[in-house]
Amino acid sequence: MRGVTLETLAQALMSTAYDRNGLLPVVHPAISNRLSQAERTLLDGSEELLLANSWIEKSSDGVCVLTETGRAEVERRRQSL
Repeated sequence: MRGVTLETLAQALMSTAYDRNGLLPVVHPAISNRLSQAERTLLDGSEELLLANSWIEKSSDGVCVLTETGRAEVERRRQSL
């Protein structure tokens, strides 16, 4: 995943979630098993960034959903492009 930063991955996850009725995509185990340690760290870190900024919330069963703040951030970034 060369050239991908924590922030760009986090924004891509949010944008994808926005298009999926607020649900963040789940990495299939067959894919996550093939991720390098650096890629796994990047993926985990991007989720932490989204949680820290209150752009997503995680339910007790581990499902991640965009918050209203997250939706507003995606809309703001899409309009600025």
